[in-house]
Amino acid sequence: MTQSSTVFELARLGGSRRAIFVGAIRVGRDHIASTVYTLVLAYAGSSLPLLLLFSVANRSLTDVLTGESVAIEIARSAVGGMALALSVPLTTGIAAVLAKPSGGRKRGEAARSGPPLPA
Repeated sequence: MTQSSTVFELARLGGSRRAIFVGAIRVGRDHIASTVYTLVLAYAGSSLPLLLLFSVANRSLTDVLTGESVAIEIARSAVGGMALALSVPLTTGIAAVLAKPSGGRKRGEAARSGPPLPA
């Protein structure tokens, strides 16, 4: 959602579709980074009970790291990260095609979106 909003705001400022796409991809890198960090922390938090179970079972680190349950968690994290990394360029491309670049605003002209600001 934030990525497509970025594309439409850049289109409102003007420029070619390519320039809009390139600018939005730059912003998208930051979106990906913050979302990946959130995803990693969510997976780490959800796997804490699993780690506690391993520590109570007195299993060696090698057994834990090569176990099926850990492999499943790693696979889930990898698939989630890849899907996230692919969603930003895909969303940006679709939004860049749908956004109609305007001629740009004149200097000092306010944006036309959103409610009016109080005086």
